[in-house]
Amino acid sequence: MARLISLSFLTLVACSTPVETSSPEPVVVPAKSISRLDVVRAVVAGEEVAAVWAREGGPLTLSRFSLAGQHRGNDEVLAPNTKLATLATDGARYAACWSTMPSASHDETRIACVTAPVGGGAIDTIPSFAGVAPALARGPRGLVLAFGTIDSQASSSKKLRVHLRELEGAGASWTSEPIEGPSTLDAAIQVTSTPSGFFIASFHGGEGFRVAHDRTTAIGPFPIGKSFGTQPGTENIVAIGDTVAIDRAVPYSHEYTVIDASNRVTTSLSVGGGVKLGHSAFLWEEAGSF
Repeated sequence: MARLISLSFLTLVACSTPVETSSPEPVVVPAKSISRLDVVRAVVAGEEVAAVWAREGGPLTLSRFSLAGQHRGNDEVLAPNTKLATLATDGARYAACWSTMPSASHDETRIACVTAPVGGGAIDTIPSFAGVAPALARGPRGLVLAFGTIDSQASSSKKLRVHLRELEGAGASWTSEPIEGPSTLDAAIQVTSTPSGFFIASFHGGEGFRVAHDRTTAIGPFPIGKSFGTQPGTENIVAIGDTVAIDRAVPYSHEYTVIDASNRVTTSLSVGGGVKLGHSAFLWEEAGSF
């Protein structure tokens, strides 16, 4: 029987064991010793691992490594600081997106994205746009981006709309009906590709959606677990077939949930640990089926 494995950490150290995986989702982060992290995401592309990470309050950085944990090339600083970032690959390039807070140049939370070739090369910038909680995934026709927009006209009745589109804007897009809306800083979304379409998790209200690969049909929202506060940036999601597993840090613990192909929660596990912010973890696929 396959297992889903999580790795909790406070300090990241070099990985010396090659990692084999068919999943485009985060699987390993071999890195130089790093103090407590606000952000860390990693993907495997062939013989290379890429990671985006940030120390507490520090810049968001893109690093590359071999599967044996050897640092490759120069690190690239992507943003001064952020607590919400996402990373994916289509095998030829990496894409990273992150949230930017309001500033003198814009009065709204925006999403910034870049792409970079696997193996090294120049970074290309994608124009930023209004939104929160970006989440990237590889679909059958390329990279897609899920994100949220918040209607904050009335603070007592904020609503969140979840969107799904191709990373660089071409092709069909999908937008949900309004659901329970978090504050800008509490929004947390993750997306993964399954054989039948994309699975999107919106953690603030504990809701999930399934959207066809062509974005023409959708199911949801449906419950995917408790709705009390997650720690944004700690969520992970993987799929084995149409079954999806998600994990997230919550106050004083970490939660793991499995949702089957009929959108039923079949497993829910809470692991105590950490303080008010819970503890960070990674969830990845070890084999091809549950």
